[in-house]
Formats: sequence, structure tokens, C-alpha cells
Amino acid sequence: LPSPPGFNEALLVNSNTKSGINSRKSITSSSFNSPIINEAQLDSLKTKKAWDVVTGTVKQVPMNLFMSYMSGNSLQIIPIMTTLMFFTGPVHSILNLKKTFKPFLNNKTFSNYYDILIVEICYVIVNIIIIFIGCYKMNKM
Repeated sequence: LPSPPGFNEALLVNSNTKSGINSRKSITSSSFNSPIINEAQLDSLKTKKAWDVVTGTVKQVPMNLFMSYMSGNSLQIIPIMTTLMFFTGPVHSILNLKKTFKPFLNNKTFSNYYDILIVEICYVIVNIIIIFIGCYKMNKM
């Protein structure tokens, strides 16, 4: 049988000749032919992952609208708790903004600072929209 694609027999070494067990040599990054990710690509990837956090919050807006519609307008415990959730969740998210986006910031050069700042502003805007949904729900009660 031919070797599978990407298999390199040069990486295999018989380091334990007494027992006859084949083991792999410690593989370093120099033994692979993979491209090295430069800092600009890493910043781009971190910015993309930060946008994924924002899009996750945007996906909550239709769900919150549906929950607001389904909970009704009466003064009972479920609609009251749903309405409180519309305020506490976004406020908690806004207060933990720096902790949420700290892993995405390049701590060495701060080269993607403005990109992450735009993402943070969009994150705050989406959370304010959720608070407005709560205000609308409170107005209808």
C-alpha cells in the first residue's frame, strides 16, 4: 500500500532499539512545511473571533423578541422575570466588556486596538437594543 498523503517516513525514528518499539521523534515547528502565521494574520483572526462574539449577541435579539411576545402582558411572575432578564443580562454584559474582549486584544503591540474598539461599540449597541426591548415590554405591562 502506498503511504497516505502528508506522511513523511523521515520523521519516524527507532529511538528504543532494545524493545523494538517505534516512537516518534519530538517534532518541532522546523520539521513541518507549514506556513508560519505572522502577527497581522493573528490580529485578523482575533478580530474575526471578536466579531463572532458580537454576532452571538445579535442572534439573541430575535429570541428575546419572541420571549417577550410569548410571556404576555399580564403582571405575573414569568413576565416580570422575563422583563428583568432583559435588563440584567445586557447590563452585566456591558459591565464585563473589557473582560470579554481582553483575549482578542494584542497585548504586545496593541495593533488591533481600533478594530476591537469598533467591535466593542457594536457589542454595546446590541446590548442597548436588548435593554430597549425590555423597556418596550415594561411599557406594555
